[in-house]
Amino acid sequence: MPKILGYNDEPIRSAKELDELSLYPEIDLLHPDLNGGKLGIELTDQGGGIGRVVILINDKEISNDVRDASMVGKNHDAISLSYEVLEHPFVKEADLNKISIKAYNKNGDLVSRTKNLYLLPSGNPIKKQPEFYAVIAGVSDYKGTELDLKFAAKDATDIAVAIKLSATQYLGGEHTHISVLTTDNPDAMNRPTKKNIFNTLDDIAKKADANDILFIYLAGHGVNYGGENGDFYYLTEDASNGILVDQQVRESVAISSNEFSEIIRKIPSVKQVLILDACHSGKLASDLVKKRTMSSSDVRALETLKDRTGLYVLAGSAADALSYESSQYGQGLLTYSLLFGIKGPALRQNEYVDILKLFQFATEKVPELAADIGGIQKPEIRIPTESSSFDVGKLSEEERSKINLNTPKPVFVRSEFQDESQFLDVVELSVLLDEALKNSTKDGAVELVYVDSRKFDNAFSLKGRYTQADNQITCKIKLFREKLMIAEFELRAATAEKLSQLILKEAIARIAN
Repeated sequence: MPKILGYNDEPIRSAKELDELSLYPEIDLLHPDLNGGKLGIELTDQGGGIGRVVILINDKEISNDVRDASMVGKNHDAISLSYEVLEHPFVKEADLNKISIKAYNKNGDLVSRTKNLYLLPSGNPIKKQPEFYAVIAGVSDYKGTELDLKFAAKDATDIAVAIKLSATQYLGGEHTHISVLTTDNPDAMNRPTKKNIFNTLDDIAKKADANDILFIYLAGHGVNYGGENGDFYYLTEDASNGILVDQQVRESVAISSNEFSEIIRKIPSVKQVLILDACHSGKLASDLVKKRTMSSSDVRALETLKDRTGLYVLAGSAADALSYESSQYGQGLLTYSLLFGIKGPALRQNEYVDILKLFQFATEKVPELAADIGGIQKPEIRIPTESSSFDVGKLSEEERSKINLNTPKPVFVRSEFQDESQFLDVVELSVLLDEALKNSTKDGAVELVYVDSRKFDNAFSLKGRYTQADNQITCKIKLFREKLMIAEFELRAATAEKLSQLILKEAIARIAN
């Protein structure tokens, strides 16, 4: 749609007419309980032939094509297949499991809707404590100086601290396994090379089971290579520029989304997260500065990665190093927004790190913080179909205080006002003031950050009581920084809306002085 409307000047991809498309086969499934413990798959040609047959367990692709080699390339009116799923390592022992099938036509250019069936937990298995595995990489120091960044390695380290705190409190230290690969690390085994990243993921694949959690975070440069049908590549520390024309260079210094798909598919964990805080380089950078949107090939790469692995994906993108580094917060804005959310505003029940809630918070926060920085887009979220969110951590107020965050703008939390005689906010002054604070944050009219929460480290809050007489509201206001009162003043106005604006203006003036 953006291409048709002229917002995206990439060429529109050619598409076949409907009458030129060859239909995919019809799928019928037989539950393992009715088929000797094996999944039964019946495929009937509907005119387009029978092509690849893909199987997923809990949204993770386990077979790219379950057909026998003898069936490939031949014409069949119908075929019957069976697959052993009950003992597959991706099946969760104590939970409901979703088995999904989709089939392509013979040409491979049209795929069916996914057809699902479900496996109930067998017997009364004991649910083991999940393990938490994290691979966190950040590249600031590339080969040469052309690609060097200031924040990527620091961002990775800061995310690792927060994730370790939350996972440890959630599952216990003995069940938390964090691998941090950054260019700040002098140990060659813990540097963000392609070999080290792959070795770490391979090691997890050997240990993890379906009940565990996988968390991957990547900060640094990303490029698109291959044009309209190209792939997204994450550049490791051995890259010297964003030019990937040479296949040998591409294979040694960059990791494609397709390569990530292949290795992540081997990891049984059903709950999987990928966060990409990327600074683009090359032609894509100039395109992003102009369009402030992901290329369609990047979006397709994200979709494929999500579809094949069952990953929850959050991808942020800056157009170039200047945009990526132009943050007054001393961090990439996506990473800053994630840490900001983890410290309180994005927590479920004020303690649980719910991954979708955190992703949604970050996608709204980044544009808000980037209002004065060009070339930074709203992050993209991709989640598996029919999946529900899950927790990746838990943080007490004490643990949240250990997450260091630079906040150059004053932070305000929810206001509290009451009518002096009724002990209720009958004119809804609190609501109006919070709305004014929120709007000031969005439009940048006032240099502040509003957090819709009762608590945040070192935050300001406004509290007070008011009386109503002679068509006037008179309010006594106290300005706090955490529990310390730093100012007290009195204001009056004819309406609560006008009073809220006066309170905001006076509070900002008091902080400035």
